Parts: sequence; structure tokens; C-alpha cells
Amino acid sequence: MTSIKINMDSLERWFVIIIMAELILGGSGHLFAVGPMSLRIIFLALMVGMDLVLLLRGKIIANLSNLILFCMMVYFFGLMCYSVLHNDIRDAADTFLGYIVIIVCPVFLYLFRENRDLVHTTRRVLYVCTAILSIVTILIWGYCLVFGMASYPLVQGIFNRFQYGALAFVGPVPRVFLKGSIFICCALFLSVMEFAQERKFSRLVLTGLYTVAILMTFTTAFYVFTAMLLLVELFHIIGKKRFVTFLSIIFALVILGLVVAYQAGIIDVFVERFSGDYNFSYKELQFYSILSNGLKHPIFGNGFGYNIFTDYGYVSKIAYSFEVMWGQLFLDTGVVGLFLFLAHMGVTLYDLLKNYKISGNQVYYAFAMGLIMFCLVSFTNPFMNNAIGLLYYAICAGLSSVDERSVSTESRWALEG
Repeated sequence: MTSIKINMDSLERWFVIIIMAELILGGSGHLFAVGPMSLRIIFLALMVGMDLVLLLRGKIIANLSNLILFCMMVYFFGLMCYSVLHNDIRDAADTFLGYIVIIVCPVFLYLFRENRDLVHTTRRVLYVCTAILSIVTILIWGYCLVFGMASYPLVQGIFNRFQYGALAFVGPVPRVFLKGSIFICCALFLSVMEFAQERKFSRLVLTGLYTVAILMTFTTAFYVFTAMLLLVELFHIIGKKRFVTFLSIIFALVILGLVVAYQAGIIDVFVERFSGDYNFSYKELQFYSILSNGLKHPIFGNGFGYNIFTDYGYVSKIAYSFEVMWGQLFLDTGVVGLFLFLAHMGVTLYDLLKNYKISGNQVYYAFAMGLIMFCLVSFTNPFMNNAIGLLYYAICAGLSSVDERSVSTESRWALEG
């Protein structure tokens, strides 16, 4: 029996390792793909099968998290049936598949609840994979900077082949955006937390590596929301009294950095990148269009694949998928779907922070901050309604299911004994 248990623990650990590695390094399913089949599709099918096995064996416990998940699945499947009858079937299926990843959450809830060692595994895989991805980002950026526009056909051709990211040039400076880049933001929160506590040089190096990689994305949402959440994190780390002093030092360094950037001409690159960015204008038009159509059926939504005519000035088309993810969720599923999604997210965040408070393990806090990052970025990019965001969310749900109270109690008994 012992050998079987060890083998099962090893199997579960490798399962999480492969899922996370493919999620971060592969852009969630596209790096390891053969024709229409990808590693993500194979694992999703496997996890759906595990859902059924766990349900039949009575291993899915009736807690609040699983109850909300069950209600969400029933509602989404019912809405899909409605969508097939009233909207374009292919558009409905495409949109619905963006949310179906939520069905694997019970598997992660079970795995992490039964095998607490997966918390340590998750931390190590996050560090290793994001470090690799950051180095890849920097190498691509350096290559494109050296060879200029001549590098575009080769690099973008590879990105298109694997649906891996995008390359653009802001004047002479390349902008490298990889789909897994958002995980670098999440790893940054963890490295800062651990450096504040342990003062390890390796954590300082990782923090610098992650910061450089994030800067090379030239992505407004990454810049703004990462900075906001880092300030919240630093306030939590250093306390209220020292935070004002720290903020003053940061402000002085930012001013100094801007002066140096201006003298070096770097500031012109950022001005060019953001002043004429049409993304802001068309996302604003998307939002108002989604809101006006969503208010036609605000309670249950318009169903998946609901088409809207959009006119951005430079292009007019019928669209069913939008970059404003929270607006898309409201349009598709109404207030009911939005409430269920936010309710489960609230439970997950609460349990992550509770586990952090009990154990002091920074992994819980960092993943909670990462989840908030995903939510904020999803106001301008569709992260939380595709495999990249929802598989990360499933891992967060798994971490939230670990019962740190029982571990704390067992440790206290051992000390008392």
C-alpha cells in the first residue's frame, strides 16, 4: 500500500508540473501541438474524466467552493443549450469553450487537498518556468534590437506558428509580448515577498530579471496593475510607518529615472508607444457596445456567441468575442453568470489569504495577488475566459483547498507532546 501511495503522489506531482510548465512556457496548449490536437486538449479531457471518477467515488466534498462550481456548470451548460437555438452554433461553441476550463477546478481542489506537498511543487515550478520565460523574452528582445525590422518575419512567423505571442516595434525598439508573460508578474509578487523575509540574493536577482522582462512587453495594463499590487504588497511587508518613507524614496528614484530616460531618448519610445495606441479607443467602443447590448437581457445574458455589430472607424464587422473580458461575461451570461463567477473567486481569494495568515507561506499570498492581477488585466485583455487565466485560476482554487489549520494543529500537538 505504501508503494502505491508513493507512486500516486509522484504521479500527481508530475501532473501538476507538466500542466504548469505547459501553461507558462507553452502559452497554454499551443507550444506542444500536433495538428488540431494539443497537450492542453489531452489534459483537459483527462481532467474531465477524473472529475467523473472523483464524483463516482464520492471524493468531491460538498463545500462552498464545489457548490458554487456545480451551480456555475449547470448554468453555463443550460445557457449553451439556449445559445445553440438562438445564436450562431460555431460562435457559441467557440465562446463556451473559453469558460469550460472551469470544469477542471474540482480536480485541483481534490489533488491539493489530499497532497499538501503540491504547494511546494507549485512554488518551484512557477520560479523555474517564469525564469526561463523571462530569459527567453530578454534574448528575443536583444535579437530584435540588434537586427531591427529584419528580424520581424522570422520571430513573428514562429509566434504565429505556435500562437505564442506578438512582436511589434515602437520606433527602433522591439516590443516582445509572450502569452505567458502575465505569469512573470505573478512570480514577481512571490520573489518580492520572499526577498523581504529571507534577504536571499537569488530572490533579488529574480526580482530584477522579472522586472526587465515585464518592461519589455510595453503593455500598459502590466505596468499599471503590477505597480499598484506591488505597492499594496510592500505596504503589507514594511508597515504603515515606514511605507511613507519608502514611497518617498521610490518617487525620487522614478523622477531620477525619468530624467535619465529623457536625456537618453528612451522616453520618446514610451511616448510613441502609448500616445497613439488605438487599443484604448477601440476597447472603449467595445465596452459601450457590450453594455448597451447586455442591458437588453441583463439577468441571464444573451447567450454564448451573441453577435454585435462593431464600428471602430478603421474596421467595421460583426463580432462575438471581445477583449473586455468582464463585459463579455456580462453580455454572455448576465448578472447571474457574473455573480456566480465572482462568488467563487471571492471564496478562493478568501481561502488563499486565510491559508497565508495561518501558515505564513508566501505562496498563498503571491497567488492571491496574481489572481487579482489576472482579474484587473482582464478589463482590457481576455485572460480570465480562456485556458491561460482559467487554468491559473484552477491552480489558485487548488491552493485554497489546502487545510493549513489541520497542519498547524498537528504541529502544535507535536510540540506539546
